[in-house]
Amino acid sequence: MANKRCASFFLFFMIPFSLLHKSYPQSVNQSSDEHQILLEIKKHWGSSPVLDGAPILLLTAIGEESHAQMVTRWGGRPGRSGLGRGLLGGSGAGDSGGALGALLALLVTGISLPNQTFIKPIPPSICLLKNLTHLDVSYNNISSPFPTMLYNCSNLKYLDISNNTFAGNLPNDINSLSALLEHPNLSSNHFTGRIPPSIGLFPRLKSLLLDTNQFDGRYPAEDISNLADLERLTLAVNPFVPAPFPTEFGRLTRLIYLWLSNMNITGEIPESLSSLRELNVLDLSSNKIQGKIPRWIWQHKKLQILYLYANRFTGTIPDGFGKITNLTLLFLYFNKLSGSIPPSVGLLPKLTDIQLFNNMLSGSLPPELGKHSPLANLEISNNNFSRELPEGLCFNRKLYSIVVFNNSFSGKLPSSLDGCYPLQNLMLYNNNFSGEFPRSLWSVVTDQLSVVMIQNNSFSGTFPAQLPWNFTRLDISNNRFSGPIPTLAGKMKVFRAANNLLSGEIPWDLTGISQVIEFDLSGNQISGSLPTTIGVLMRLNTLYLSGNQISGNIPAGFGFITGLTDLDLSSNKLSGEVPKDFNKLLLNFLNLSMNQLTGEIPTSLQNKAYEQSFLFNPGLCVSSSNSLQNFPICRARANINKDLFRKHIALISAVASIILLVSAMVGFILLRRKKLYKITCHGS
Repeated sequence: MANKRCASFFLFFMIPFSLLHKSYPQSVNQSSDEHQILLEIKKHWGSSPVLDGAPILLLTAIGEESHAQMVTRWGGRPGRSGLGRGLLGGSGAGDSGGALGALLALLVTGISLPNQTFIKPIPPSICLLKNLTHLDVSYNNISSPFPTMLYNCSNLKYLDISNNTFAGNLPNDINSLSALLEHPNLSSNHFTGRIPPSIGLFPRLKSLLLDTNQFDGRYPAEDISNLADLERLTLAVNPFVPAPFPTEFGRLTRLIYLWLSNMNITGEIPESLSSLRELNVLDLSSNKIQGKIPRWIWQHKKLQILYLYANRFTGTIPDGFGKITNLTLLFLYFNKLSGSIPPSVGLLPKLTDIQLFNNMLSGSLPPELGKHSPLANLEISNNNFSRELPEGLCFNRKLYSIVVFNNSFSGKLPSSLDGCYPLQNLMLYNNNFSGEFPRSLWSVVTDQLSVVMIQNNSFSGTFPAQLPWNFTRLDISNNRFSGPIPTLAGKMKVFRAANNLLSGEIPWDLTGISQVIEFDLSGNQISGSLPTTIGVLMRLNTLYLSGNQISGNIPAGFGFITGLTDLDLSSNKLSGEVPKDFNKLLLNFLNLSMNQLTGEIPTSLQNKAYEQSFLFNPGLCVSSSNSLQNFPICRARANINKDLFRKHIALISAVASIILLVSAMVGFILLRRKKLYKITCHGS
């Protein structure tokens, strides 16, 4: 499971005085030796302020007439009892003389070093601590094969090496670990290969945590089932070969925690599982299990958590669920379940979370749901539920999330939601709800509510002047809300209110909603002009205001919203020019059609990508006939072109006249010379 859901067992045992007081001198010598061993371990892993301050050791002190336990630290600062200051500080035995003088004997029985960012492997010298029963090096970065040197820790009962990067196969002789071992935790590493059958040879094992590795092949179900005292078993999140549910696990009758999700289990849940009457947690999620949920499930009366989601279950939810009176979490989503939820589920006294989304369930919800339990989360979206939500859904004032979208619910919301102040998430969209939306949910008092998605219903009502500060997403599109637009919440990122009956002007003070990225008020009755402060919405990428009665000019401030990609201001009464600042925008979608805009379209928008963006604005024009079609060339441009044409004609005429004049003169001169030539010739 995501949060690992595994208890840590800190098993530190006192050593009785009756067993050790006679060997006191030997104990003192052993304590001194162990002090040296600890210094070597510290040197191996390195010293750091984090390590020096970590409570790592359980020490058992033995005196002539009493015994005591103490948790101490690398730096010698005791966690309990006030003894042993300076015990582990420094680099030699001389630093600890005063402490050892104060303690007649001091033996290490436990080392706990989680979250120390260790990289080096576990040092072999750690097993020289002959009384060591508890070793925890979880949540480090140790990368090595399985530490077989731990075979020498003969008294080890608790071993936690989880959440590291240990890799490779588990050794076939893993049962060479201490015969006293009760709680090995090898989860969340990179172990591969098969789990060796010898894992079933530990005589005292109470928990076996092997989840979240890369084991493949087949797991030794028969050998694991020999662990008669096993209480916790986790094999989840490993890519085992697809195989049916191991019927042998039915022999593990002391199991209270069974986590087998995401490990390629196929077939149906076997009848043998009905013998596991001690189960508190059963997680078989994210497998390929099919068939019906067995009706004998009600026999597991101690069951608190049931995760069967993301499988292929069919049929109905057994009515016997109502007999599992300790059930708190019921997750059956992503299956193919049909029918209705049994009414007895609504009577479960401890149910806090029910998630049944993405099935084929139908009918009405249990009428008592929410009245008899501290229900906190209800997720039943993408089904075929109908009728009204149960009246007492938030009766116990614990409900923080309602997710029921894509169903056929109808009628008014239950009165218990009026004043349901813990509510954070309300997703009711795509249903047939009607009536006035509870005004108290808009109240500033409801400071937990952050997401409201109720689009595509028939809700009515009005907003308060100010929405609660915690709102991040509000979608009321396609309803019947009326009245003025409220001042939006400072955390608002998405506001969608398309196709309602909202009226009045867009609030001019937009500085408080600078986080908004999507704003949609299309299809309402909004009037007035666009706020000149629109430029403060610098994170805005989508703005839809089409189908209103907005008038006036388009503010030049749009040029500051450089992230704007979608803009629709169509079907309004906007006038004036399109600001040249639009040249700064990189718009994927633009619609300014059906307004009263005039002047030249910004040059960056005069291309075919935007040829539908400016329709039905008779006053708009373009710079040349080579840009947008169906738009006239701007008059100023046309006048300039006419003047240039006239000048060109005049220049051509002048040049032609000069050429004609020169030609005439040349012809006259040539003609005159010809006549003179003839006269000269005749006279001769």
